[in-house]
Amino acid sequence: MARHASPVPSSRSGGVMDDHNARISSDYEQDIAQPLTDTPEDSSSAVPNEVNSEADAHEKDSTAIQITHHPDRTHRESKFKNIRTQLLVQLLVLCLLVIVIVFVQGTYSAQKRSENKSPLSGFLKTDVSTTIAVLRAAQGILSGLTSMAVSDTFVLIQWIMINRQNGLSYPHLLALSPTTSISGLLSLVHSSSSKTPAQIWAILRATTSVVVWIAGLLLFFNTTLVTVYDTAITYEATAGVGPFNGSLVQPFLQALRATAPGYPYTILPYTYFAAVYTLVLNPLISSVSEPVSCQDGKCFSYLLSGGLEMVAPWVPEGHIDYPMIKIDPVASLQMDFTQYASDEFEEVDCDIYGETGFTIGIRLCLVHEPTLPGSLRAGLFVCMNGTDGDNCQVSQPAPNMTTTMSVFTRQATVVTARSNYSIINVESLTPPVPLIEGIDLQSYRAALNWLLNSSAANVPPPSSVSQSFWSSPAQMMDNSTYGILSQNFQSILAFPFWLFNENNWGNVETKSNQTNPALPAYFRTQASIVSPYSKIRFDPTMFALFVALQGLATALTWAALLWAWRVSQSLPTSSSFPLFDFAFRARLEGDVEVSETPVNKNRDIIRLMKDITVHKKESDTIE
Repeated sequence: MARHASPVPSSRSGGVMDDHNARISSDYEQDIAQPLTDTPEDSSSAVPNEVNSEADAHEKDSTAIQITHHPDRTHRESKFKNIRTQLLVQLLVLCLLVIVIVFVQGTYSAQKRSENKSPLSGFLKTDVSTTIAVLRAAQGILSGLTSMAVSDTFVLIQWIMINRQNGLSYPHLLALSPTTSISGLLSLVHSSSSKTPAQIWAILRATTSVVVWIAGLLLFFNTTLVTVYDTAITYEATAGVGPFNGSLVQPFLQALRATAPGYPYTILPYTYFAAVYTLVLNPLISSVSEPVSCQDGKCFSYLLSGGLEMVAPWVPEGHIDYPMIKIDPVASLQMDFTQYASDEFEEVDCDIYGETGFTIGIRLCLVHEPTLPGSLRAGLFVCMNGTDGDNCQVSQPAPNMTTTMSVFTRQATVVTARSNYSIINVESLTPPVPLIEGIDLQSYRAALNWLLNSSAANVPPPSSVSQSFWSSPAQMMDNSTYGILSQNFQSILAFPFWLFNENNWGNVETKSNQTNPALPAYFRTQASIVSPYSKIRFDPTMFALFVALQGLATALTWAALLWAWRVSQSLPTSSSFPLFDFAFRARLEGDVEVSETPVNKNRDIIRLMKDITVHKKESDTIE
């Protein structure tokens, strides 16, 4: 008997299931049509046929199971395909945001490790130009991609709403459409014809655009250049300059006399005699500072830290690629000098230095300044006709220099050159503290007397310290040259503080290349062999605002994608041309009353289209 066709016709819409059912029906009819009387051979094949039937049934069930799961997987793949470009953009945004955060945090980490005297990794040594180039490029691309992601997100929301059964109202469309400008969004917000949801969408889209724009500007606001240090080694040391200690003066002078017991004159070593002339200008010892006690512009201020010269023990050898020494913290003295002060002194406040037979001489007067602890008022008067015993012979008015000296204790971080010991940088200054205990004026005058009394040291007056002032009366009286000699005068006044502090040779217990265990604790510090690197430092507040705003925009786009994935059975697609999509993939429903007067104003357009809804065209699935 001939094989019959299946009574169930195959169709395109049935797909695999219909073809399979057709084959099963045809096979079934063929089996029915077989003769009922079989040969023994045919009878012997009955069991295998049953087995084959069971296998066919199992295959049928398996195929059915596969067919059951296939539509869901295909559906998810279709949804993923429709948003894969947006996902890629979102991932790029996250990657660029991470790059920006890593480079900015690298600056903070470099500063932290520098403060902790720790070595810097290769990444933390990245220079300023590279950091700026990377961050400017990353931030620019990040801002552009974020704007694109936000725009695509609102487009996705727009088409999801259009695909709903009740469509999307036209004001909502205007609020979500990427073709609506900021001014149009503001018109929607203020229009009485707009419903609240449309106004909310307009506010959200305008706010998001502004957030993305501001985030692109904030990062480089209030940036500064800083220097960080890669540390090779750190060792314990003593360093710094402390307050004047009057008890050190006499033991020091006695130690000098002990070097030549029969010598009839005061011993004034050249080391100190040469150092006094420009002490406050010596870059190995002192650095210019901001005044504390006077702010009128007629004030000079110096920070005596001693630099590397007063560090013990000496710097270890090795690490030639590290050119600097960082000492942190360093006990220091800040000395403020006013340009002028009162020139009225009592005779008991003054000492005269000169020699009979020479016309070179000066008179130096010192008194406590009661207005501020740790302050002295000083005056230097030139004896133009020399000295006669205790008299200073002058013509009236005598050339003079006056100042008020105020002394403060501070601590600082000092960076010096390893090669020539010059002070390169002073930072991290602690607040100034006045010398509450004041200054031992008697011992202070004794120290200056040892320095300035050239007759006692058998130094000819033309070779004395006094000579530089005696030979420059005109400069002392001229404002344009006054500053040169005033620095010499200030150096003389600062000399006892430098020499007769406990961490200098004025202390007879000081030993070369050895720390003095008897020194006060504030002289104990750490010195590090370092190499400097310039970094750009970002303002923490601006950086936090940048991360917050950029994170807000990124979170919004991710939240919208997750919402779209969950609420939509199929995600709509759109082209890169919004106007084309709207013209050929959407239709309008509702009546529009068009007046003869042209509609140009935003509020008229919104009022005209407020009752119109937008729907998907049935001929286009936009999927």
